[in-house]
Amino acid sequence: MWIGSSSYQGVSNTGILKSFILDLYSVSKDVLINFFLNIKTIFNMKQILFSVFILLGSISITFGQRTIKGQVTDSAGDAIIGANILVKGDPSIGTITDLEGNF
Repeated sequence: MWIGSSSYQGVSNTGILKSFILDLYSVSKDVLINFFLNIKTIFNMKQILFSVFILLGSISITFGQRTIKGQVTDSAGDAIIGANILVKGDPSIGTITDLEGNF
């Protein structure tokens, strides 16, 4: 059925069409506003989660590393040059002593 400016049984089709379009516009506007508010909330949540992960990562890196210093000497008290120093339980982490036996 074509909706134009004619009237059928005393009801104006133009008035119904205008009312329908205004209602559709109002609903569409509300849906778009809610959509963009939800998108903004999602992006804010992603930023917050990203910040929390960065903070936790930096804390674990900061507390996960320790500096250990010392000196390797023989029984006479002389420095041992080039001695291998390894972390007990993890031989992939280590260093060697310098010319004065320090590490």
